[in-house]
Amino acid sequence: MAISILVQPQALQSVFNEMITVLDSDNKTEPNFQFIVELYVNGEYNSRLKIPVNPQGYGIVDLHRHIEESINQTYDFNPTDTGFIKVPNFNATYSVVLKEEFRFNWRFEDNFILDGGVAFYNQTEENYFNVGDEIFISQDSGYINDSYQGIATVTEVGYTASGLFGTAGYYVGTNKGFGASTPLNPGTMSLSNFDLTTVSTTASFTGTKWGFGGVLDWEDVPNWDYTDYTMDGATQGLFLTNVPRENYTISTQSRMWSTFYQDENNECYYLYVETDQGTFRIRNFFETPATDESERILRVGTGPWNITNSTVSVASGSLPVFGTNTTEYSVYLVAADASTVTSETLTFKLSDFCSKYEKIQLVFRDRLGSMIPYIFNMVSKKNISLDKKTYRKNYGDFNSSNNTWGYNSYDRGSKTLSMSGNESYTINSDWVTEEVSIFFRELISSPEVYWIKEDGTCLAINITTNTYEEKKRVNQQIFNYTLNFELANKNMYIR
Repeated sequence: MAISILVQPQALQSVFNEMITVLDSDNKTEPNFQFIVELYVNGEYNSRLKIPVNPQGYGIVDLHRHIEESINQTYDFNPTDTGFIKVPNFNATYSVVLKEEFRFNWRFEDNFILDGGVAFYNQTEENYFNVGDEIFISQDSGYINDSYQGIATVTEVGYTASGLFGTAGYYVGTNKGFGASTPLNPGTMSLSNFDLTTVSTTASFTGTKWGFGGVLDWEDVPNWDYTDYTMDGATQGLFLTNVPRENYTISTQSRMWSTFYQDENNECYYLYVETDQGTFRIRNFFETPATDESERILRVGTGPWNITNSTVSVASGSLPVFGTNTTEYSVYLVAADASTVTSETLTFKLSDFCSKYEKIQLVFRDRLGSMIPYIFNMVSKKNISLDKKTYRKNYGDFNSSNNTWGYNSYDRGSKTLSMSGNESYTINSDWVTEEVSIFFRELISSPEVYWIKEDGTCLAINITTNTYEEKKRVNQQIFNYTLNFELANKNMYIR
Protein backbone atom coordinates (compact mmCIF):
# COMPACT_ATOMS: atom_id res chain seq x y z
CA MET A 1 0.00 0.00 0.00
CA ALA A 2 1.51 3.31 -0.99
CA ILE A 3 0.95 6.70 -2.56
CA SER A 4 1.70 6.94 -6.27
CA ILE A 5 2.39 10.16 -8.19
CA LEU A 6 0.41 10.14 -11.44
CA VAL A 7 1.32 13.68 -12.60
CA GLN A 8 4.17 15.85 -11.38
CA PRO A 9 5.49 19.30 -12.39
CA GLN A 10 8.08 19.47 -15.13
CA ALA A 11 11.71 20.11 -14.23
CA LEU A 12 11.22 23.82 -15.04
CA GLN A 13 7.94 25.70 -14.71
CA SER A 14 6.75 29.26 -14.16
CA VAL A 15 5.68 29.94 -10.57
CA PHE A 16 2.86 32.31 -11.50
CA ASN A 17 0.97 29.54 -13.29
CA GLU A 18 -0.46 26.34 -11.88
CA MET A 19 2.06 23.64 -10.87
CA ILE A 20 -0.10 20.53 -10.61
CA THR A 21 0.62 17.26 -8.84
CA VAL A 22 -1.89 14.36 -9.06
CA LEU A 23 -1.77 11.68 -6.35
CA ASP A 24 -3.37 8.28 -5.92
CA SER A 25 -3.37 5.78 -3.05
CA ASP A 26 -4.55 2.27 -2.26
CA ASN A 27 -5.90 3.66 1.01
CA LYS A 28 -8.12 6.36 -0.47
CA THR A 29 -11.33 4.49 0.41
CA GLU A 30 -10.47 4.47 4.11
CA PRO A 31 -12.64 6.71 6.37
CA ASN A 32 -11.48 10.36 6.70
CA PHE A 33 -8.77 9.84 4.12
CA GLN A 34 -6.64 12.75 2.90
CA PHE A 35 -3.19 13.24 1.38
CA ILE A 36 -0.56 15.22 3.31
CA VAL A 37 1.93 17.18 1.20
CA GLU A 38 4.90 18.72 3.03
CA LEU A 39 6.56 21.23 0.70
CA TYR A 40 10.24 22.19 0.91
CA VAL A 41 11.51 25.23 -1.04
CA ASN A 42 15.24 25.82 -1.49
CA GLY A 43 15.82 22.97 0.95
CA GLU A 44 13.78 24.51 3.77
CA TYR A 45 10.36 23.55 5.09
CA ASN A 46 7.69 25.78 3.55
CA SER A 47 4.17 24.51 4.23
CA ARG A 48 1.98 21.49 4.97
CA LEU A 49 -1.10 20.88 2.83
CA LYS A 50 -3.94 18.45 3.46
CA ILE A 51 -5.62 17.37 0.24
CA PRO A 52 -8.90 15.39 0.18
CA VAL A 53 -9.76 13.00 -2.62
CA ASN A 54 -11.69 14.69 -5.45
CA PRO A 55 -14.85 13.17 -7.00
CA GLN A 56 -12.70 11.31 -9.53
CA GLY A 57 -10.78 9.63 -6.73
CA TYR A 58 -7.48 11.54 -6.89
CA GLY A 59 -5.62 14.13 -4.86
CA ILE A 60 -4.98 17.31 -6.88
CA VAL A 61 -2.55 19.85 -5.44
CA ASP A 62 -1.35 23.11 -7.00
CA LEU A 63 1.96 24.19 -5.47
CA HIS A 64 2.59 27.48 -7.26
CA ARG A 65 1.07 29.82 -4.66
CA HIS A 66 3.41 28.48 -2.01
CA ILE A 67 6.53 28.55 -4.17
CA GLU A 68 5.99 32.02 -5.65
CA GLU A 69 6.36 33.55 -2.19
CA SER A 70 10.05 32.58 -2.37
CA ILE A 71 10.55 34.41 -5.68
CA ASN A 72 11.59 38.06 -5.45
CA GLN A 73 12.86 39.09 -8.85
CA THR A 74 13.62 42.75 -8.09
CA TYR A 75 16.63 42.01 -5.90
CA ASP A 76 18.50 40.42 -8.82
CA PHE A 77 18.48 43.55 -11.00
CA ASN A 78 21.62 45.65 -11.23
CA PRO A 79 21.70 48.16 -14.12
CA THR A 80 25.50 47.91 -14.36
CA ASP A 81 25.72 44.10 -14.67
CA THR A 82 27.53 42.76 -17.72
CA GLY A 83 28.39 39.24 -18.86
CA PHE A 84 26.80 36.21 -17.14
CA ILE A 85 25.13 36.65 -13.76
CA LYS A 86 23.27 34.44 -11.29
CA VAL A 87 19.67 35.25 -10.39
CA PRO A 88 19.07 33.43 -7.10
CA ASN A 89 15.92 35.41 -6.24
CA PHE A 90 14.37 34.71 -9.62
CA ASN A 91 14.17 30.94 -9.16
CA ALA A 92 13.65 28.29 -6.49
CA THR A 93 14.06 24.55 -6.13
CA TYR A 94 11.33 22.55 -4.43
CA SER A 95 10.53 19.01 -3.30
CA VAL A 96 7.77 17.25 -1.38
CA VAL A 97 7.42 14.68 1.37
CA LEU A 98 4.18 12.75 0.90
CA LYS A 99 2.06 11.15 3.60
CA GLU A 100 -1.53 10.00 3.96
CA GLU A 101 -3.94 10.26 6.85
CA PHE A 102 -7.06 8.23 7.56
CA ARG A 103 -9.00 6.39 10.23
CA PHE A 104 -7.43 2.97 9.91
CA ASN A 105 -9.54 -0.11 10.62
CA TRP A 106 -7.41 -3.24 10.54
CA ARG A 107 -9.19 -6.49 9.97
CA PHE A 108 -7.68 -9.39 11.97
CA GLU A 109 -8.42 -13.03 11.28
CA ASP A 110 -7.84 -14.58 14.70
CA ASN A 111 -5.84 -14.27 17.91
CA PHE A 112 -2.90 -16.19 19.37
CA ILE A 113 -0.65 -16.14 22.41
CA LEU A 114 2.50 -13.96 22.22
CA ASP A 115 4.87 -13.57 25.19
CA GLY A 116 2.03 -14.31 27.60
CA GLY A 117 -0.34 -11.78 26.04
CA VAL A 118 -2.96 -11.96 23.35
CA ALA A 119 -1.99 -10.95 19.80
CA PHE A 120 -3.97 -10.69 16.56
CA TYR A 121 -2.96 -11.44 12.99
CA ASN A 122 -3.87 -11.08 9.33
CA GLN A 123 -2.06 -13.14 6.73
CA THR A 124 -2.13 -10.55 3.93
CA GLU A 125 -3.14 -7.09 5.19
CA GLU A 126 -0.40 -4.86 6.62
CA ASN A 127 -1.19 -2.66 9.61
CA TYR A 128 0.04 0.83 10.53
CA PHE A 129 0.12 0.57 14.34
CA ASN A 130 3.15 1.46 16.44
CA VAL A 131 4.30 0.19 19.81
CA GLY A 132 2.63 2.29 22.50
CA ASP A 133 -0.50 3.12 20.44
CA GLU A 134 -3.78 2.92 22.33
CA ILE A 135 -6.19 0.84 20.28
CA PHE A 136 -9.76 -0.42 20.40
CA ILE A 137 -10.41 -4.09 19.66
CA SER A 138 -13.84 -5.03 18.35
CA GLN A 139 -14.40 -8.77 17.87
CA ASP A 140 -17.16 -9.90 15.53
CA SER A 141 -20.47 -10.84 17.11
CA GLY A 142 -20.50 -14.21 18.78
CA TYR A 143 -17.00 -13.83 20.22
CA ILE A 144 -16.12 -16.02 23.18
CA ASN A 145 -13.45 -14.27 25.26
CA ASP A 146 -14.70 -10.96 26.72
CA SER A 147 -11.24 -10.02 28.02
CA TYR A 148 -9.94 -9.55 24.46
CA GLN A 149 -12.52 -6.85 23.77
CA GLY A 150 -12.10 -3.07 24.18
CA ILE A 151 -9.14 -0.75 24.78
CA ALA A 152 -5.57 -2.10 24.78
CA THR A 153 -2.00 -0.91 24.26
CA VAL A 154 0.18 -2.16 21.42
CA THR A 155 3.29 -3.96 22.70
CA GLU A 156 4.66 -5.42 19.47
CA VAL A 157 4.13 -5.04 15.71
CA GLY A 158 5.67 -7.24 13.06
CA TYR A 159 5.63 -9.72 10.23
CA THR A 160 6.52 -13.37 10.48
CA ALA A 161 7.44 -15.63 7.61
CA SER A 162 6.38 -18.69 9.60
CA GLY A 163 5.78 -19.72 13.19
CA LEU A 164 4.13 -17.59 15.89
CA PHE A 165 0.58 -18.20 14.69
CA GLY A 166 1.44 -21.07 12.31
CA THR A 167 1.58 -19.19 9.02
CA ALA A 168 3.15 -16.14 7.40
CA GLY A 169 1.51 -12.75 7.97
CA TYR A 170 1.23 -9.50 9.93
CA TYR A 171 0.49 -9.33 13.64
CA VAL A 172 -0.14 -6.93 16.55
CA GLY A 173 0.72 -7.84 20.13
CA THR A 174 -1.20 -6.22 23.00
CA ASN A 175 -0.97 -5.84 26.79
CA LYS A 176 -4.09 -7.92 27.31
CA GLY A 177 -3.35 -11.20 29.06
CA PHE A 178 -4.03 -14.38 27.15
CA GLY A 179 -7.18 -15.97 28.59
CA ALA A 180 -7.90 -19.12 26.65
CA SER A 181 -7.79 -20.60 23.19
CA THR A 182 -10.88 -19.81 21.16
CA PRO A 183 -12.30 -20.95 17.87
CA LEU A 184 -11.63 -18.72 14.85
CA ASN A 185 -12.40 -15.25 16.20
CA PRO A 186 -12.02 -12.38 13.71
CA GLY A 187 -12.71 -8.66 14.19
CA THR A 188 -11.36 -5.16 13.64
CA MET A 189 -8.79 -2.97 15.37
CA SER A 190 -8.40 0.84 15.23
CA LEU A 191 -6.82 3.68 17.16
CA SER A 192 -8.90 4.63 20.18
CA ASN A 193 -10.74 7.98 20.45
CA PHE A 194 -11.18 8.05 16.66
CA ASP A 195 -7.55 9.11 16.18
CA LEU A 196 -6.25 9.19 12.60
CA THR A 197 -3.30 7.19 11.33
CA THR A 198 -0.54 8.99 9.40
CA VAL A 199 1.46 6.86 6.98
CA SER A 200 4.65 7.98 5.25
CA THR A 201 5.61 6.93 1.74
CA THR A 202 8.78 6.76 -0.32
CA ALA A 203 7.09 8.34 -3.35
CA SER A 204 8.81 11.57 -4.43
CA PHE A 205 9.36 13.79 -7.45
CA THR A 206 11.77 12.66 -10.14
CA GLY A 207 14.88 14.85 -10.12
CA THR A 208 15.20 18.46 -9.01
CA LYS A 209 12.25 20.72 -9.71
CA TRP A 210 12.74 24.39 -10.54
CA GLY A 211 10.27 27.24 -10.44
CA PHE A 212 11.16 30.53 -12.13
CA GLY A 213 9.57 33.96 -11.89
CA GLY A 214 7.68 33.92 -15.16
CA VAL A 215 4.10 33.56 -16.33
CA LEU A 216 2.43 32.05 -19.39
CA ASP A 217 -0.83 32.97 -21.02
CA TRP A 218 -3.60 30.69 -19.79
CA GLU A 219 -3.96 29.04 -23.21
CA ASP A 220 -0.22 28.25 -23.36
CA VAL A 221 0.04 26.46 -20.01
CA PRO A 222 -1.10 22.99 -21.25
CA ASN A 223 1.49 23.11 -24.06
CA TRP A 224 4.48 24.13 -21.92
CA ASP A 225 7.46 21.84 -22.50
CA TYR A 226 10.55 22.76 -20.53
CA THR A 227 12.80 20.82 -22.94
CA ASP A 228 12.16 23.59 -25.49
CA TYR A 229 14.28 25.77 -23.19
CA THR A 230 17.05 23.24 -22.52
CA MET A 231 20.31 24.30 -24.13
CA ASP A 232 22.08 21.64 -26.19
CA GLY A 233 23.49 21.16 -29.65
CA ALA A 234 20.63 18.94 -30.83
CA THR A 235 17.64 21.18 -30.06
CA GLN A 236 19.21 24.66 -29.61
CA GLY A 237 17.03 25.76 -26.72
CA LEU A 238 15.05 28.97 -26.43
CA PHE A 239 15.94 31.87 -24.18
CA LEU A 240 13.39 32.62 -21.47
CA THR A 241 11.96 35.66 -23.19
CA ASN A 242 9.11 36.70 -25.47
CA VAL A 243 11.03 39.47 -27.22
CA PRO A 244 10.63 39.34 -31.02
CA ARG A 245 13.40 37.10 -32.35
CA GLU A 246 14.10 39.41 -35.31
CA ASN A 247 13.66 43.07 -36.15
CA TYR A 248 13.38 44.33 -32.56
CA THR A 249 15.05 47.73 -32.65
CA ILE A 250 17.27 49.05 -29.88
CA SER A 251 20.14 51.55 -29.67
CA THR A 252 23.86 51.17 -29.09
CA GLN A 253 23.23 52.39 -25.51
CA SER A 254 20.45 49.91 -24.80
CA ARG A 255 20.84 47.60 -21.81
CA MET A 256 19.35 44.13 -21.98
CA TRP A 257 19.63 40.87 -20.05
CA SER A 258 18.45 37.56 -21.53
CA THR A 259 17.52 34.78 -19.10
CA PHE A 260 18.16 31.11 -19.88
CA TYR A 261 18.07 27.61 -18.35
CA GLN A 262 21.02 25.23 -18.49
CA ASP A 263 21.05 21.70 -17.06
CA GLU A 264 24.23 20.22 -18.54
CA ASN A 265 27.82 21.24 -17.85
CA ASN A 266 29.69 23.22 -20.51
CA GLU A 267 26.69 23.59 -22.84
CA CYS A 268 26.54 27.39 -22.38
CA TYR A 269 30.26 28.11 -22.17
CA TYR A 270 30.20 31.27 -24.30
CA LEU A 271 27.87 33.97 -25.51
CA TYR A 272 28.72 34.61 -29.16
CA VAL A 273 28.04 38.04 -30.70
CA GLU A 274 28.03 38.53 -34.47
CA THR A 275 28.20 41.96 -36.10
CA ASP A 276 29.60 43.37 -39.33
CA GLN A 277 32.86 43.79 -37.38
CA GLY A 278 33.28 40.06 -36.80
CA THR A 279 32.41 37.33 -34.28
CA PHE A 280 33.08 37.84 -30.58
CA ARG A 281 32.57 35.82 -27.44
CA ILE A 282 31.96 36.39 -23.75
CA ARG A 283 32.96 33.66 -21.29
CA ASN A 284 30.46 32.07 -18.90
CA PHE A 285 32.11 31.21 -15.56
CA PHE A 286 28.92 29.56 -14.23
CA GLU A 287 28.99 26.67 -16.70
CA THR A 288 28.62 23.64 -14.37
CA PRO A 289 24.91 23.49 -13.35
CA ALA A 290 24.97 19.70 -12.97
CA THR A 291 27.31 20.09 -9.99
CA ASP A 292 26.28 23.56 -8.76
CA GLU A 293 22.51 24.07 -8.84
CA SER A 294 22.87 27.81 -8.21
CA GLU A 295 24.08 28.02 -11.81
CA ARG A 296 21.00 26.41 -13.34
CA ILE A 297 19.19 29.63 -14.32
CA LEU A 298 21.29 32.60 -15.44
CA ARG A 299 21.02 35.97 -17.13
CA VAL A 300 23.49 37.29 -19.64
CA GLY A 301 23.90 40.87 -20.83
CA THR A 302 22.88 40.90 -24.48
CA GLY A 303 22.33 44.64 -25.00
CA PRO A 304 24.94 46.67 -26.90
CA TRP A 305 25.82 48.57 -23.72
CA ASN A 306 26.30 45.31 -21.78
CA ILE A 307 28.40 43.75 -24.54
CA THR A 308 30.59 46.83 -25.00
CA ASN A 309 31.32 46.92 -21.26
CA SER A 310 31.99 43.16 -20.95
CA THR A 311 35.27 41.30 -21.27
CA VAL A 312 35.14 40.29 -24.92
CA SER A 313 37.48 38.03 -26.89
CA VAL A 314 37.72 38.01 -30.67
CA ALA A 315 36.80 34.83 -32.54
CA SER A 316 37.13 36.56 -35.94
CA GLY A 317 37.36 40.13 -37.19
CA SER A 318 38.51 42.92 -34.92
CA LEU A 319 37.26 45.17 -32.15
CA PRO A 320 35.21 47.22 -31.52
CA VAL A 321 32.17 44.94 -31.51
CA PHE A 322 29.92 47.69 -32.84
CA GLY A 323 31.21 49.94 -35.59
CA THR A 324 29.80 53.22 -36.86
CA ASN A 325 28.00 51.39 -39.68
CA THR A 326 26.67 48.44 -37.64
CA THR A 327 22.92 48.15 -38.22
CA GLU A 328 22.19 44.81 -36.56
CA TYR A 329 23.76 42.07 -34.47
CA SER A 330 23.01 38.52 -33.31
CA VAL A 331 23.66 36.61 -30.08
CA TYR A 332 23.60 32.89 -29.26
CA LEU A 333 25.12 30.42 -26.79
CA VAL A 334 27.91 28.00 -27.67
CA ALA A 335 29.32 24.93 -25.90
CA ALA A 336 32.87 24.59 -24.53
CA ASP A 337 34.16 23.27 -27.87
CA ALA A 338 33.59 26.81 -29.22
CA SER A 339 31.73 25.41 -32.24
CA THR A 340 28.49 23.69 -31.11
CA VAL A 341 25.62 26.19 -31.02
CA THR A 342 23.31 25.26 -28.14
CA SER A 343 20.72 28.06 -28.22
CA GLU A 344 18.49 29.86 -30.62
CA THR A 345 19.80 33.02 -32.27
CA LEU A 346 18.39 36.42 -31.31
CA THR A 347 18.86 39.20 -33.87
CA PHE A 348 18.39 42.89 -33.05
CA LYS A 349 18.29 46.00 -35.21
CA LEU A 350 20.32 49.05 -34.18
CA SER A 351 19.15 52.65 -34.52
CA ASP A 352 20.30 55.97 -33.08
CA PHE A 353 16.62 57.01 -32.72
CA CYS A 354 17.16 60.47 -34.18
CA SER A 355 14.68 62.90 -32.67
CA LYS A 356 14.56 66.41 -31.27
CA TYR A 357 13.00 64.97 -28.12
CA GLU A 358 14.63 63.30 -25.15
CA LYS A 359 15.20 59.57 -25.62
CA ILE A 360 13.62 57.69 -22.71
CA GLN A 361 14.91 54.13 -22.34
CA LEU A 362 12.71 51.86 -20.25
CA VAL A 363 13.94 48.40 -19.21
CA PHE A 364 11.27 45.95 -18.09
CA ARG A 365 10.98 42.32 -17.03
CA ASP A 366 9.03 40.45 -19.66
CA ARG A 367 6.68 37.57 -18.89
CA LEU A 368 9.40 34.90 -19.01
CA GLY A 369 11.90 36.86 -16.95
CA SER A 370 14.32 38.61 -19.30
CA MET A 371 15.03 42.34 -18.92
CA ILE A 372 14.18 44.03 -22.22
CA PRO A 373 14.73 47.68 -23.30
CA TYR A 374 12.35 49.91 -25.20
CA ILE A 375 13.14 53.46 -26.26
CA PHE A 376 10.52 56.22 -26.49
CA ASN A 377 11.89 59.03 -28.63
CA MET A 378 8.89 61.24 -29.33
CA VAL A 379 7.32 64.06 -27.34
CA SER A 380 7.22 63.54 -23.55
CA LYS A 381 5.64 65.53 -20.73
CA LYS A 382 6.34 65.72 -17.02
CA ASN A 383 3.86 66.58 -14.29
CA ILE A 384 4.42 67.04 -10.56
CA SER A 385 1.57 66.63 -8.12
CA LEU A 386 2.28 67.84 -4.60
CA ASP A 387 0.96 66.29 -1.43
CA LYS A 388 0.90 69.04 1.22
CA LYS A 389 0.04 68.66 4.88
CA THR A 390 -0.46 71.93 6.78
CA TYR A 391 -1.53 73.12 10.19
CA ARG A 392 -2.86 76.46 11.43
CA LYS A 393 -0.97 78.28 14.16
CA ASN A 394 -1.90 81.26 16.30
CA TYR A 395 -0.47 84.60 15.32
CA GLY A 396 -0.14 87.95 17.06
CA ASP A 397 1.83 89.09 20.16
CA PHE A 398 1.28 91.24 23.23
CA ASN A 399 3.83 94.04 23.56
CA SER A 400 4.31 94.59 27.31
CA SER A 401 6.32 97.80 26.85
CA ASN A 402 3.39 99.72 25.36
CA ASN A 403 0.53 97.40 26.30
CA THR A 404 -0.52 96.69 22.70
CA TRP A 405 -1.58 93.62 20.75
CA GLY A 406 -0.59 93.25 17.11
CA TYR A 407 0.89 91.21 14.34
CA ASN A 408 2.83 91.68 11.13
CA SER A 409 1.30 91.31 7.71
CA TYR A 410 3.85 88.62 6.92
CA ASP A 411 3.08 86.47 9.97
CA ARG A 412 2.09 82.96 8.89
CA GLY A 413 -1.18 81.50 10.13
CA SER A 414 -1.01 78.34 8.00
CA LYS A 415 2.30 76.46 8.04
CA THR A 416 3.42 73.50 5.91
CA LEU A 417 4.04 70.43 8.04
CA SER A 418 5.23 68.14 5.23
CA MET A 419 5.30 68.12 1.45
CA SER A 420 6.15 65.45 -1.08
CA GLY A 421 5.88 65.35 -4.83
CA ASN A 422 4.80 62.60 -7.18
CA GLU A 423 6.43 62.93 -10.60
CA SER A 424 4.48 61.44 -13.50
CA TYR A 425 5.34 61.29 -17.18
CA THR A 426 3.54 60.85 -20.47
CA ILE A 427 5.74 59.48 -23.24
CA ASN A 428 5.17 58.50 -26.86
CA SER A 429 6.75 55.86 -29.02
CA ASP A 430 7.79 56.12 -32.63
CA TRP A 431 5.95 54.03 -35.24
CA VAL A 432 6.02 50.33 -34.32
CA THR A 433 5.56 47.06 -36.18
CA GLU A 434 2.67 44.70 -35.51
CA GLU A 435 5.07 42.22 -33.89
CA VAL A 436 6.36 44.86 -31.47
CA SER A 437 2.78 45.96 -30.83
CA ILE A 438 1.92 42.45 -29.60
CA PHE A 439 5.03 42.39 -27.39
CA PHE A 440 4.24 45.89 -26.07
CA ARG A 441 1.64 44.32 -23.76
CA GLU A 442 4.50 42.91 -21.70
CA LEU A 443 5.79 46.41 -20.94
CA ILE A 444 2.34 47.66 -19.96
CA SER A 445 1.78 44.72 -17.59
CA SER A 446 5.30 44.34 -16.19
CA PRO A 447 5.64 44.70 -12.40
CA GLU A 448 9.32 45.61 -12.71
CA VAL A 449 10.22 48.58 -14.92
CA TYR A 450 13.19 50.96 -14.80
CA TRP A 451 14.03 54.23 -16.52
CA ILE A 452 17.68 54.34 -17.50
CA LYS A 453 18.54 57.94 -18.26
CA GLU A 454 21.10 58.97 -20.87
CA ASP A 455 23.63 59.73 -18.10
CA GLY A 456 23.26 56.16 -16.77
CA THR A 457 21.07 56.99 -13.77
CA CYS A 458 18.53 54.22 -13.16
CA LEU A 459 15.15 54.98 -11.58
CA ALA A 460 12.45 52.50 -10.58
CA ILE A 461 9.09 53.44 -12.08
CA ASN A 462 5.50 52.19 -12.07
CA ILE A 463 3.47 52.04 -15.26
CA THR A 464 0.13 53.75 -14.63
CA THR A 465 -1.39 53.06 -18.04
CA ASN A 466 -3.98 50.35 -17.38
CA THR A 467 -5.52 49.78 -20.79
CA TYR A 468 -3.84 48.45 -23.90
CA GLU A 469 -4.97 48.05 -27.51
CA GLU A 470 -3.16 45.42 -29.50
CA LYS A 471 -2.93 47.21 -32.83
CA LYS A 472 -2.81 45.33 -36.12
CA ARG A 473 -1.61 46.37 -39.54
CA VAL A 474 -4.84 45.22 -41.19
CA ASN A 475 -6.73 47.85 -39.17
CA GLN A 476 -4.15 50.66 -39.16
CA GLN A 477 -1.30 51.17 -41.57
CA ILE A 478 0.92 52.92 -39.04
CA PHE A 479 0.56 53.25 -35.28
CA ASN A 480 2.38 54.20 -32.11
CA TYR A 481 1.74 54.12 -28.36
CA THR A 482 1.32 56.58 -25.52
CA LEU A 483 2.41 55.45 -22.07
CA ASN A 484 2.03 56.96 -18.62
CA PHE A 485 4.31 56.21 -15.68
CA GLU A 486 5.33 57.65 -12.35
CA LEU A 487 8.45 57.40 -10.26
CA ALA A 488 8.28 54.60 -7.73
CA ASN A 489 9.62 56.94 -5.02
CA LYS A 490 8.39 60.39 -4.10
CA ASN A 491 10.62 63.46 -3.90
CA MET A 492 10.59 65.44 -0.66
CA TYR A 493 10.48 69.25 -0.58
CA ILE A 494 11.61 71.91 1.88
CA ARG A 495 9.09 72.83 4.55
